Amino acid sequence: MSAQTIVFPNSHEGARLRVVGDTVRVLATNAETDRQFEVFEVNGPRDSGPPPHAHPWSEAYLIVSGSMEVLVGEHASDVGSGGFAHIPAGMIHAYRITSDEARFYVITGPGHASQLFIDLDATTNFDEVVRAALKNGLTVPGVPTAPAAS
Repeated sequence: MSAQTIVFPNSHEGARLRVVGDTVRVLATNAETDRQFEVFEVNGPRDSGPPPHAHPWSEAYLIVSGSMEVLVGEHASDVGSGGFAHIPAGMIHAYRITSDEARFYVITGPGHASQLFIDLDATTNFDEVVRAALKNGLTVPGVPTAPAAS
């Protein structure tokens, strides 16, 4: 596999997914970057964001507009437009949008966040969200690491 050239001349291009209240535009996936990194643009409304969780890939946020609270471990930071946060792989973290809406870029790697987002696309059922998270290697405090038997 080798890296591919990716060019999106405008903001209308790139697959869009609905991920638990946010809109995620896929800009680069592992398959396109030779498994080096992935890039997403995220737009969300006030109070959106995932619960505390960890995953086997590093993640960084670059906030373009709006503001968010970023939780890493037990430390919360307010991050506004132009701000940046990096979360190492395996760290419990979360974000919550604190402005009416926010737009930010998420850079991940190495990992498969794009598959997680695809599995979560348009899913609102809690059990399905948990299954997708566990399938993609996430740890969520308070949620068993294996789905309960049916």
